[in-house]
Amino acid sequence: MPEIISSYPAFEEKFKGAPFLSSKDQRLEALRKYFKKGGVARFASESKDSFPKLAYPSKSRVQQLSQDAKALKELLEKKAKDWRKTNSDAKAYHFKLHAKKFANPLYWKHIGKKIADKDYRKDAETVKLPSELVADKRYKGMVEMFVNNLDYRKQLAETVKSSIVYNNAGTENRLAKYLDQLQDFRQGVSTTQITDLEKKLEELNSDLDMFAVMEKWAD
Repeated sequence: MPEIISSYPAFEEKFKGAPFLSSKDQRLEALRKYFKKGGVARFASESKDSFPKLAYPSKSRVQQLSQDAKALKELLEKKAKDWRKTNSDAKAYHFKLHAKKFANPLYWKHIGKKIADKDYRKDAETVKLPSELVADKRYKGMVEMFVNNLDYRKQLAETVKSSIVYNNAGTENRLAKYLDQLQDFRQGVSTTQITDLEKKLEELNSDLDMFAVMEKWAD
């Protein structure tokens, strides 16, 4: 049975002196990559006169490895697309909400009450609730409660006034700062994920090139 080879130096040693070792044949580069990834190979011929035929992995095995790589690539591309959307949404978060709030009746109700109701205006200035949150599904309910529920509004305003965190913050809008930090965090995490996925996709593309060469070469 032909010898099993598990490294490129072992391949060079087996075919030492063969002219093809000094060539620029694509099969040599594919073999280097294959061994570097932990692959093993057998060759149908031990002759040094011509490039040896690849006995293992077989053509069907290489095709299967290639299909697995393509499936993984498709999965990673979808993940990368999702993370790019997360990154884009985080960057455009405040701009989108600011534009969308004007189409929301709740925003205009909030503005109208600030103008017409002195007590409401005082509570709104105490809480400093960012008005663009009417366009954010996660916080719209809180804004609705603030606008429409007197007890909730008074409780929230009292909580803000008595909070050490808010008092230490002076006039700073704590919720707005939190939202800024949250979007910065999302941008940071998504950027890291995108970079990592792009590296993996680059490696997979290299693998697919390697398998394409090996598929033509294998028995």
